[in-house]
Amino acid sequence: MQFLFFLRQLLMLPVDLIRFIFNTINDFQNATPRVKALMFSIPALFTAVVGLTFLGIASTIRESTLLTRYTTLAEQTNTEFNQEYSEFIKYNQKRFEELTANADPEKPLDGKELAENLNQDSGTVGLRKKLEELRKTEILFREKLVHLQPSNEEYKFQHAMAHRVLDDQRMLTLLNAIAPTDRPGHLKAHLWLAEYYFVLAQNQQANLQARLYSEAITQANNALMLEKENQTALRIKGDSLFRIGRYELAHEVYTMLVRLDPTTFWPIVELNELRGVSASDTEIFLRSMKIELGKKMKINRNVISTWERHLVAYVQCLLRLEEYSEIRRELDEELEMASTFSDTRKVRETVINNLWAHTLINENSQRTANLKRDGRKMTQQIADGLINNFRTILEITPNSDDIKRQVVALAVEYPEFKDSFYTVYNPQNDPSPPPFVVDRLGVAELLAHNYTTAIQLLKQALDLSPDDPTIMNNLAFAYLSLNTQEGVERALWYSEMALQTLDRKVQFRRQPELMSNFNHTRGSALMAGGQYAEAVGFFENALIGRPNHRSSLEALVRCLTQIGSPKAAEYQKILDELDRNQDFPSPRP
Repeated sequence: MQFLFFLRQLLMLPVDLIRFIFNTINDFQNATPRVKALMFSIPALFTAVVGLTFLGIASTIRESTLLTRYTTLAEQTNTEFNQEYSEFIKYNQKRFEELTANADPEKPLDGKELAENLNQDSGTVGLRKKLEELRKTEILFREKLVHLQPSNEEYKFQHAMAHRVLDDQRMLTLLNAIAPTDRPGHLKAHLWLAEYYFVLAQNQQANLQARLYSEAITQANNALMLEKENQTALRIKGDSLFRIGRYELAHEVYTMLVRLDPTTFWPIVELNELRGVSASDTEIFLRSMKIELGKKMKINRNVISTWERHLVAYVQCLLRLEEYSEIRRELDEELEMASTFSDTRKVRETVINNLWAHTLINENSQRTANLKRDGRKMTQQIADGLINNFRTILEITPNSDDIKRQVVALAVEYPEFKDSFYTVYNPQNDPSPPPFVVDRLGVAELLAHNYTTAIQLLKQALDLSPDDPTIMNNLAFAYLSLNTQEGVERALWYSEMALQTLDRKVQFRRQPELMSNFNHTRGSALMAGGQYAEAVGFFENALIGRPNHRSSLEALVRCLTQIGSPKAAEYQKILDELDRNQDFPSPRP
């Protein structure tokens, strides 16, 4: 019965539909004018809603299509710009080498004139014009993307970055708009500005450096408010605090960074030395890092990039602890484990072998440093041990530049063992010796008082490495040793160039003894030129790195006496006290 009921209802549907239509028409005829108007408006309203919906969908599709199109065009233009910029750098490097090769060897290299000649070169001008056109095209596409989505901060960031190289000031203005200093904005913009100010500070004078490092810290802080464990921001903040001398705050930041990534432990070791932390406390820290890095290294063996990063840091930690046998044991274990990774075995073996070579190089450096520290003489037994390590390293990394550097340095330092060291590497048989090898050969001639030969070799080294402040400093010292007016003038020029170049070399500024050497050379050149007042500051800076340096103290007494300063008596008392204890050697290049 129930089935028949549903069947009847189904058959009556057409009848009910017709009845509904007739009833609707009848109701419409009997309805009031207001109701009739309302019934007429419903289809119109429905049509309008459908139309607007369709237009919205069409607009969205169009916007999405334009976004995709402009994004693709912008990225393609950016890729083309990067390729052309790479060619631009290569061309400039080639022209720079040609111009330096054609320069007058008897005159100091004029960097300003060289830069002007390079900028006016037709090839440089043509490439620069092409780069400008590509940048302008990319900016146009980026502007269209910002116009389509004005609230999209990422589009604004990319638009700002498109102005890089072409108009850095415009880039900074746009970046500051989305990454203000007084509040958090766009994370990537804050990070980029922090890095920008940090790098910019390294090439500035001390007073401006502090302000730029503060800007970097502010931007890093804003980034950390958006992402409190952002490692890039922590690194920039810690490094900036380190460079402005805020060691305690830098230590806090580095400690947080190490908790996130133990491979970043090294700055804490450097800070401990500057903060006067005892060697035992530093050793406790290093041993804790050794345990942590060892665990991370083993946990991440399956991910080769992460494994390599932790292994390198682990070996670096053990090197500081001078646990060379432990390094050998750990590397042997990793070498055995590498055989279980068939797809990355060769890469892992290369990493491990290179680390062992680096370990032996470090061990040799430590041995020679200990000789100097303990005041012991080089013996044939010690020399043979160094040579055996060198030979092992050469089996792993043939033609190693580090080996050449150490061998020649040792031959210069210990000339009585020169023939033994030259069995490993003889620079006289090298048709293309690296610049630091030529520099060391020049220093050897300088120490032997063969000043003309020394100058020739040092100038050759500088031609090979025009931006090396150590070679410039050695060349200034060599010219100063000539005791001629022309030599003094050349020494003044090269010593000034060395210090200017040094401002761009952060790694050199962290070596107090090296900085002392540079300042002493500059002060000596000024003193030889009769500029006693100007020389005083450089000799005082030299004493910062070597407080008991006899030659700097003697020079200070002479300069202060010449200008009639009462401080001459103070330094003379220090000098007299040193004379009662021991003599200190003159500076060596």
